[in-house]
Amino acid sequence: MAPRARLSVPTNAALSHSHRLSPSNRDVYKALSRLSRPSLLSLALEWLSDSNLQHCLPYTLADEDQDDADDEDAPYSAAQSIEELTEIYEELRGRKDSKREIIDRIMEGDWRRGISLYQLAMAETRYVMEHQSSQKWHALRLTSIRDDDSGHDTEKREEEELPRFRQQTFLQNLQREIGPFAKAHHYFMRDEELRISLLRVQLYDLPYNSSQALQDVALAKRGPSEGAKSVYAVFPDATAYVYVSLGSSSNQPGTDGKSLQRIVIDAIPKALSRPQARYTLKTTALSAKSLPSLLALRGSGRSNTASGGWSIFVEDSKGSNALDYAESASNDILTPADNKENMQHGEKRRLETIGETNDVQNRKRWKRIAEGRFGRPGLECDGHGIERFEVRIDDAFPKSDDGKTIVSRKRDQPEDRIDGSHQKVVTKTSSKSGRKKRPSLLDKTQNDEMDESREANSTWKPDVRILFHGAHVFAGIRKLVEQGVVDGEKMPGWMTGEAGVSIGVVKHGRMMAKTDAAL
Repeated sequence: MAPRARLSVPTNAALSHSHRLSPSNRDVYKALSRLSRPSLLSLALEWLSDSNLQHCLPYTLADEDQDDADDEDAPYSAAQSIEELTEIYEELRGRKDSKREIIDRIMEGDWRRGISLYQLAMAETRYVMEHQSSQKWHALRLTSIRDDDSGHDTEKREEEELPRFRQQTFLQNLQREIGPFAKAHHYFMRDEELRISLLRVQLYDLPYNSSQALQDVALAKRGPSEGAKSVYAVFPDATAYVYVSLGSSSNQPGTDGKSLQRIVIDAIPKALSRPQARYTLKTTALSAKSLPSLLALRGSGRSNTASGGWSIFVEDSKGSNALDYAESASNDILTPADNKENMQHGEKRRLETIGETNDVQNRKRWKRIAEGRFGRPGLECDGHGIERFEVRIDDAFPKSDDGKTIVSRKRDQPEDRIDGSHQKVVTKTSSKSGRKKRPSLLDKTQNDEMDESREANSTWKPDVRILFHGAHVFAGIRKLVEQGVVDGEKMPGWMTGEAGVSIGVVKHGRMMAKTDAAL
C-alpha cells in the first residue's frame, strides 16, 4: 500500500526558526550583500557558535544523509566538522578575499542546503544595528486605558507602572493576535550598549507554516520582496515608548502589505496587556532615522521634556548652579585685551583691524546667542539628528485698520481682501488647475475644522507650511544663527527643537503636536 501524501493544514502557529530558504532566494542574497566583509565573517562565526548552531547548522561531511554527487559538483568542498569550519572563517579574517567570494562560499558551499529564517533574521538585524539610519523609526507611547462609567475607553491620567516584559509570554500573545491573518517569524535581539531590545517580525501571506509552503511562496513569480513583509520594534529599557519601523514597506506598493504590517503594530500593546490592565500605543509626532535621537528625545533619560535651550537643566554639573550657565557663557565676550591683540599689526592696518574686530565681535555674539537658544544639543557631531521637520503655521493673518484681512497681491493686480467674519474671498485669484495636490500629514482633519468653527471671532488663516530637510535639521539652523543669517533673538522656540517633535502645528506661537498623524 502506497504511503499517504502529507497534507498541509492551515494553522495559527508561527514559523519555525529552522525553516530554510533556498540560497538562490533574492532576499537572502540582498541581506548578505548589504553587510561589509568583516561583518559577514563575524556573522558566520556567530552562526557557528554553540548558542545558535541548532538553527544555523551548516553542511559538513559529518552529515549522515550526505550525497557524494553533490560534493563532486559543488564549487567548495565541505568541511569535516564544525570546529574545522570555524577555523576556516577565522583564517579568512587575515586573508584578502573579496566580499563576493565570502558570500559565494556561504550560499554555495557551507550553507548550500539553505539559509534558515533564523539566519536571515540575524543578518538583517545586524545591518539595522550597524546602519542605524537605514530605517525610519516612529516613536509611540505606551499608554494605559480603562473603561469609564459610560463604557468607553479613556486614558488614565495618573502615573502607573509599566507592564512587565517577559519575552516568551509576549511572543505567545503576539502570535495569538497575528496568527489568524498571516504567518510570522519572530526574532529578538539585545543591544547592551544602547540598552534596547529589538524585535523583528517577518510576515508571509500564506495559510500554512510548513517549510514546503514557505518554499512555494519563494518560488512564486513575484517581486524580490513581495512575498514577505518585515516590521521592526524597539523596546528601550525603563521607558514607556516603543519605536516601530516598517522595514520593507517601500518595496511593496499596495494596501495588503501595509495592512499586515499595521496588524503587527496594533498587536504589540495587546500582547503587553493583561486582565484589568490594558494598553494602547499613542503617536508622539516624532520620527527619525537615528535611534540615538529617539533615545534622547523619547527615552528613559531626563532630556525627554528638556530639549533645546532647556537642556542645560538636564545635565549634572557637579553641584554647580545651572542658572550660572549664562555667566559662564559670557566669558566668550570680546575683552579689551582681545582688541589689543587684534590691533598688534600696527597703525597701517588700523581701519582694516577695526572692521575685522567688529566681525569677530559679531561672530562671538551670534555664537553666544546660538549657545543660549540651543543649549547642548544642535551640534553636527552629537549623533542626535532629525532629518525632517515639518510645521504648519495655524495663526490668523493680521488685520488692517478697517477690520479686513489683507492678502498679499501680485504686481499690477488690485488688492485682494478677505472678509474675516465669513472667510469668503472677495476678489478671485488665479490658480493652477489639473494638478493633484500631494497629501500631507499636516492636512487639516475634520477635528481641526470643527475646532476652528467653534471659535467666536474666527479670521482667515493662510495655509503656510515650512519644511526643514537635511542630515541634522537643528544643527543646520544653529549654524545659520552662528553666522548671523537667522536672528537668534527673535527666532521662535520651536525652531530650536525644544518641542521634541518632527511634525506639528504652530498656534498662537506655540507648537501643537500633530497627534493624529498616521504611520
